[in-house]
Amino acid sequence: MSNRPLDKSQVFAAANGRWDEVFAQLAPELSEAMERAGRHVACPHPEHGGADDFRLFTDFKDTGGGICNCGGGRDGIAVLRWLHGWSFPEAIEQVGLALGLEREQGYVRDERGRSRPRFAPQVSTPSPSSVSDEENLRRRRKLKEVWQGGIPVDSDDAEPLLRYFEHRGLDPLQAIFALDQEARFHPSLPLWEKGEKPGEPPQKLGDFPALLTLVRDAEGRPVSVHRTWLAEDGQGKAPVSKPRKMMAFPSDRSVEGGHIRLGAVPEDGVIGVAEGLETALAAMQATGMPVWPCLAERILRGFEPPEGVTGVVVFCDRDTSGIGAEAGEELVGKLREAGLQARAVVPPAPSEGDKADWLDTLNEYGADAFPKRRAQRRSAA
Repeated sequence: MSNRPLDKSQVFAAANGRWDEVFAQLAPELSEAMERAGRHVACPHPEHGGADDFRLFTDFKDTGGGICNCGGGRDGIAVLRWLHGWSFPEAIEQVGLALGLEREQGYVRDERGRSRPRFAPQVSTPSPSSVSDEENLRRRRKLKEVWQGGIPVDSDDAEPLLRYFEHRGLDPLQAIFALDQEARFHPSLPLWEKGEKPGEPPQKLGDFPALLTLVRDAEGRPVSVHRTWLAEDGQGKAPVSKPRKMMAFPSDRSVEGGHIRLGAVPEDGVIGVAEGLETALAAMQATGMPVWPCLAERILRGFEPPEGVTGVVVFCDRDTSGIGAEAGEELVGKLREAGLQARAVVPPAPSEGDKADWLDTLNEYGADAFPKRRAQRRSAA
């Protein structure tokens, strides 16, 4: 067989429609992303691992494309280069071999002349348990440092936060009351962004005011801190591509089944859950019930209510893909199997566009467009 490199056009043509086979051999760490194509999952890159930052495109079998805020690309070659640190020729070679292509004739053949694929060594990402003690200690210290660097959300110096809630169409005082001890305001929190390519040092984008919210696990224990950087004047989020980020947390903790606990479980045991923080605050303002944000569609699907909860109303997002409603219905099914009353509610269609969350509904139609709390209790309690 010739040592001449594989032709890139031949490799791309052969991979079209077969990127799932390629990733199964060369990148088994993408298995969850393949199962949930189009949805965000934990980043598979060993130097990142951010929660819900990565997704493969819905047509990934044809293109291989996927993206994360730390890298990725529009095709499978770019994704593999980002994931494994390969050069372009190395990625072409590995994909070609995985597909069974020969450098000239198009196949790799065994001793009997039968065509067969050649597998590259599998590369796996470290499991959470492989995080070193030093790294876990660093994460705990960083979480404590950031949280203690904040001030109470009802402080006079937290004025930008009030302006932010007002800018979003929320009642600022109700939002502050709902956040209570589960949030703090940081007057000037540094915002860093990872390099565009693996190995590149992070870049500081600036110091911005930020809302810090405490993320709890299914048992109610604090796990992480979610940060939302704001514009200096509070008129929206900070002018960066990723103004929301969850901090890395110790490997003995998990956000699966978790939430931000906005309000205690009421006497009737009925609570609401939503994906986004502002969506939850809007639902609380309109209905008066405690609504806990889960921050990500994947975490929402796995929400586990604590003791005392008898019913759950899932405030879904309306989106063109239908993923928001699908996530809500999946959670409802799980809760009903556990013996709880539950239902999912989707926002009414907006006057413009196809997408909406319950904050959009509050701003366009007002609180009357929300399911009434009494009706919710009859249905979900």
